[in-house]
Amino acid sequence: MRMDLPSLCLLRSLIASSPHLKSRLEAAVKGNQQNLNAKVTSANAATRSAAKSSPSITLKTNFL
Repeated sequence: MRMDLPSLCLLRSLIASSPHLKSRLEAAVKGNQQNLNAKVTSANAATRSAAKSSPSITLKTNFL
């Protein structure tokens, strides 16, 4: 999300004036980043386990 300059200045002044709001915003951002990292990690683990598993179809004829 992109913000224009006046909105960004207003947001900065609001956060600077309220330490409670700043701490809640920081906690929300950190929680969101941890949630996204967990999703990426679980997706990577799922693709790795799928790649290492044996095939679901076995051929009766060996072509080698």
